[in-house]
Amino acid sequence: MRNLFRREQEPEDKRGEGIAVEADAAVTGNVIEGAPTAGLVIGSGAYIREVVATGNLIRKARVGILVSSEADLGACLLANNLISGASDGNIRSAGGAGRPMGPDLVGAQSAGKRLTLSGNLAV
Repeated sequence: MRNLFRREQEPEDKRGEGIAVEADAAVTGNVIEGAPTAGLVIGSGAYIREVVATGNLIRKARVGILVSSEADLGACLLANNLISGASDGNIRSAGGAGRPMGPDLVGAQSAGKRLTLSGNLAV
């Protein structure tokens, strides 16, 4: 996917996301370039359950991977993804409104009991 855009005329649903998933998904081997919101969005508010994202290449996105940060949600594995040129963070938690919050997690090994990160590379 390349050269995505946001629908600025819409009051709430602007999107600009490459791939968005919530439950029972494996997101593997994709190339996403030029996403103005996020290359990959995992979860939406209180909705996330058993998601695996591996081997993806995300370039020139505002945020490389945005993952829901609700405490009691399902498990998520982010492994071996390459993120290049993300202007607002490589892997970030998403707050209730889907906005990036907290530090960049690209070098972390886990963020709580439900989120495991391994081998992700940011350049």
